[in-house]
Amino acid sequence: MRRLIGAAFVTFLVSGLGTRTWADDKQQEKQFEKEITVKVRLNYLLYLPEGYGKGDKAWPLLLFLHGAGESGNDLKQVKRHGPPKLVETGNELSFIVVSPQSPGRGWDVQALNALLDDVVAKHKVDQNRIYVTGLSMGGFGTWSLAAAYPERFAAIVPICGGGDPASAKRLKDLPIWVFHGAKDT
Repeated sequence: MRRLIGAAFVTFLVSGLGTRTWADDKQQEKQFEKEITVKVRLNYLLYLPEGYGKGDKAWPLLLFLHGAGESGNDLKQVKRHGPPKLVETGNELSFIVVSPQSPGRGWDVQALNALLDDVVAKHKVDQNRIYVTGLSMGGFGTWSLAAAYPERFAAIVPICGGGDPASAKRLKDLPIWVFHGAKDT
């Protein structure tokens, strides 16, 4: 056993590993920083309530974020749940509803914020009454969007979606109504 340990030690020294210093490292540590512009595209459903356009009234806005099963490029899928389904089945709502469709497997909070900027610029939105809700993947998106832009929202309603506990302090002044079932994972 001593010979084996001694042989391993000699091999270690002969290989040069025992005398190698940080300056000999073949990989240099670097950092890259550059401001970039990203083009985003989101398909979305827009519901304007009855009476919209008559007068100068500013309307509350609800941003609805769907779950993973409705992702893609077929907006009909977004009408399967939540406020878009209510509108589709003939219900009249007293607020603007914006229901974007995620093209992938999650929500891009910068893209959602840019979408809200665009809708607010083009429509009569009461900026003190902007709300966000979402189901499952949309619940996760609700938490993430609110954590990134807490000052933008009057309240949030995440449904069966998790958030990052580290961002909770940014949400301390925001009204939140959370729904999560015992069988949700």
